Amino acid sequence: MDDDDQNIVQMAFWSSKDTDIEIEDEGMANAVGYRLESEIMMDWESIVNLRNLLDNYIEDHAPEEHVANIE
Repeated sequence: MDDDDQNIVQMAFWSSKDTDIEIEDEGMANAVGYRLESEIMMDWESIVNLRNLLDNYIEDHAPEEHVANIE
C-alpha cells in the first residue's frame, strides 16, 4: 500500500519462479527470483471490481481441472 494514500495498492504479477540464481556479490550465494509480467497501482474499489470480474470469468470459462483445484 502507498504510505501517502492507504486507498492505493501496488500489485505485481509474476509469470514464473527462478531458483538457484547465482549472486556474485554475495560470495556466490544462490537466490530465488520471479519474472515480473506487470505491475499496477489501483484503489480498493477497482481491486474489488477486478476480483468480481475475474471470479465471473473463471466460473464461466475455466477448464474443470483448474476449477477443481480452487474448490
